[in-house]
Amino acid sequence: MTSDSLYMQKFVEAFIQRNARYYMRVFYGKLKPTDYINFGALFGGPIWLFYRKMYLFGFCLSLYQLCEFLFFRSVNPFSDSTAQVNVQLFARAFESIMLAVFANTIYKKHVMKKVTIDSIKITESQQFYKAAKYGGTNIPLALIAFAIKYLAEPVLMVYLAYLLYQMQS
Repeated sequence: MTSDSLYMQKFVEAFIQRNARYYMRVFYGKLKPTDYINFGALFGGPIWLFYRKMYLFGFCLSLYQLCEFLFFRSVNPFSDSTAQVNVQLFARAFESIMLAVFANTIYKKHVMKKVTIDSIKITESQQFYKAAKYGGTNIPLALIAFAIKYLAEPVLMVYLAYLLYQMQS
């Protein structure tokens, strides 16, 4: 391994910060069978994306999930149809599994795009400072996304039910 690639690995590790050992195994090919699925992405979805500072992906997935939620609930919010519920559960499970399978690849592309060693003459410590500043995780935004996802959907459901009740009266 060359000194440049070792330096790049240290720079990537400085950018990732939390759980860096796991991602270094994933990025540099020392995989275990469990490394192929990102369980944070599987159970967190857009929350994991916001946590890892992939804001555009997180926003798009959140918007998609909101539209999906509104579509299935607007069909008939009071429906006892198991077919409707099963389709919605299948759609959510499918998107979660797909994100979990491709999360590490998406995150690697994100990290490699963000981690660029400047060609201008700045010191190594300045480069590591830059990596630490722009990398890492965003816990407050992940908590906000969690609150929106798990508090806003039930509130929206109640509001839709209220509107439907008002329209029927």
